[in-house]
Amino acid sequence: MWFNPIMKWLISSPFHYFVSKHTMLITYIGRKSGKTFSTPINFLKDGDRYYSTSLRKRVWWRNLRGGDSVQLMVKRKWITAVPKVIEKEDEIVNQLCTYFSLAPNLARYYKVALGENGVPNEDDLTWIAKDLVVIEFKLEE
Repeated sequence: MWFNPIMKWLISSPFHYFVSKHTMLITYIGRKSGKTFSTPINFLKDGDRYYSTSLRKRVWWRNLRGGDSVQLMVKRKWITAVPKVIEKEDEIVNQLCTYFSLAPNLARYYKVALGENGVPNEDDLTWIAKDLVVIEFKLEE
């Protein structure tokens, strides 16, 4: 993406506060190449866990299969985390329920309707789960 270098700079700069509420930098090692990659990604935080989503057709997240530790730059601080890639559609639906309960305002970007009680529409979740993966990052101790 053309804007990734700009976002990488911004996330690690003193001006990070413009984007660091929901954007972090992930640094990981390619499973086949052994090269180090850094990519800006959106996230939500829930306790000691961070969550992100990606389109299945993207390839960066495939390097996270297997659970090797990654580095996350959150608010200009590096933390170590273990990723878990969630690829099964029924598990994605469950994770997205949690995701949208944490940030209901994001549901519209995913084209997910929320009921009056704030619960995401099950059909919408099932539909988008075909195109998404969810990555859960658990902090290492």
